Parts: sequence; structure tokens; C-alpha cells
Amino acid sequence: MRWGKIGPGHTTMTGMLAVLSGVFSGALLPLQTSVNNRLRLSVGTPLMASFFSFLIGTGALILATWVTGGRPWPQLGLATGQPWWMFTGGVLG
Repeated sequence: MRWGKIGPGHTTMTGMLAVLSGVFSGALLPLQTSVNNRLRLSVGTPLMASFFSFLIGTGALILATWVTGGRPWPQLGLATGQPWWMFTGGVLG
């Protein structure tokens, strides 16, 4: 491995962006807790706060996919052949 490379096909700049992204995301976690708590106080129940949070998050993901020129949706058959537990990530989050 030569200097300036982090891994196959990854430059130092790519690595730095990944590290900065991780640090930035980690720094926002305490803010997320506060924002979610304020939302809960505003709408009255944790369940409704979760609903609005997931709704806005889904909209943000759709927008991010559209803006970045995301790949086309996979064929439904590819998803239906997977084990059920692979789809629990959203619930676990």
C-alpha cells in the first residue's frame, strides 16, 4: 500500500470525508435526543412523536435519494426472498 491510500480504490480524501461524517453524526446524537423530547412534549405522546419523526425521516431519505441520483428501485422479488429478520432494522432503530 502506498502513502495516500487507505484501501483499494479509496484515497486519503475519501477516508477523511468518512471520518468527518462519522464525527459529525456522533456529535448530533445528543441534539437528536433533545429535539425528539421537545417533539414528544409538543404532540403529547412518544408514539405520535415517533410517527412524525419517522415520517419526516422517510421524506428526507426520499429527497436524498432523488438529489443524489440514486439507483433504480430493486426488483421486488429480490426483497421477498430474504429472511424476515433482515427487515427489522427500521423497527429496531
